[in-house]
Amino acid sequence: MTLERFDGYFGGKPHLDSITYRIAKDTNAANLALQNGEINVKYLDPQDVSTIEATGNFDIQPYSEGRLAYIMFNQNSDTGVLNKKEVRQAIAYALNREELIQVAYTSAEYADPAHSFLTPDVLYQTNDVPTYDNDVAKAKELLKTAGVSNLKLRFIVQSGNKVQEAISLYVQQKLKDIGITIELNSMDSSAWVAKFIDPKATDYELAITGYIMGFDPDAYSMLFTSDGSSNYSHYKNAEVDALFKQGAGEGDATKREAIYKNVQKIIAEDAAIYPIAYTKTIVAVDKRYGGLDEAVLKPVVIFEDPSKLYLK
Repeated sequence: MTLERFDGYFGGKPHLDSITYRIAKDTNAANLALQNGEINVKYLDPQDVSTIEATGNFDIQPYSEGRLAYIMFNQNSDTGVLNKKEVRQAIAYALNREELIQVAYTSAEYADPAHSFLTPDVLYQTNDVPTYDNDVAKAKELLKTAGVSNLKLRFIVQSGNKVQEAISLYVQQKLKDIGITIELNSMDSSAWVAKFIDPKATDYELAITGYIMGFDPDAYSMLFTSDGSSNYSHYKNAEVDALFKQGAGEGDATKREAIYKNVQKIIAEDAAIYPIAYTKTIVAVDKRYGGLDEAVLKPVVIFEDPSKLYLK
């Protein structure tokens, strides 16, 4: 898609004649195109930063976008096993968040440990919630309490997504230590998305995903209320439903804060999801271009105001 310059733009005449966006299905091919000068700006996986940086031709720009990366538990799977809170807690206990961040993002520079389902830019967010981390003995005890053994879970992964691939392999290895076998199902992005958003999909238990939901905690109700339009995990808790409804209609800031802190506590206790990290987006920009600060890096569109970009 090519955008041509509009000289009458209210923010002033743009510097560049045009900007072309290209959609690349293959990450490695796109990285090669970046190195060859065929493209000038690209999102980077953390694993590719050192290679691109070593060329000396690009500015590497990490920035926070208010995004949570997490492991989703599909409680609608045909095995029904993730309906048991103890099983979800056991999986969480088997993992180590700091190790996960290092494996997936290569550096703490690109991701901050997450415990709440709310991101740090959201009203009333707190990481002071129950968490389950790195206790194999406790994980085994919880599985025994749940009355399950020799579990086999299916994990859907987007092929070519280096972060997802790294996390899934790590999870597969760690869950083996508590007697859970993970079957990895790699699929292309379009097939993965179709399965993930299908409310009737029952043939998988685990997936890695993330979201950017904005400043107000009420926006997250669609993800965690029983009838939420984006409740892909099929999580249900009547108390959470009631609290979200109460919070949406509460005008007193102090009372609202108490409500949403309680919601964060309950969802964490239930291990509704396994929050991994509040991640940063990494963008490589050809050093021949200036105006990056004025253009402002933003999610999805890359630059909030690309009219400010110029060729040095």
